[in-house]
Amino acid sequence: ADAPRPCCLLPSAQRGVGIYIEDGNEMRNRLVRNVVICTNAEECMVPTSFTEAVFASGIYALAVSNDFIENRVAGWQNTIFTPGSHDPLGRGQAWGRVCTQHLPFGAFRGQVTHGGRRFG
Repeated sequence: ADAPRPCCLLPSAQRGVGIYIEDGNEMRNRLVRNVVICTNAEECMVPTSFTEAVFASGIYALAVSNDFIENRVAGWQNTIFTPGSHDPLGRGQAWGRVCTQHLPFGAFRGQVTHGGRRFG
């Protein structure tokens, strides 16, 4: 689905992940001109199910077969994080039905990210 306008301007109370594309079967979506801001990366971090560390990402996408166009992401631990190899068979209802580390990339252009602790 193509969002006609930016979907997210997150307040400082947002924690964990700004935009979450979880299971690996979400494909051919268009994330266009979103603004995802965390005012302080440490305040946005939360415990996760896949690591013992706390974690925060502006955009988290297990599957990369989506278009990421002209998004603005700032202040997160990871501005854009795509850990497809972490769950190579997908998650949830998609488990065993996708191969996230071998899915083709969608369009990826015009991102502006800054202030990330790890990526971005």
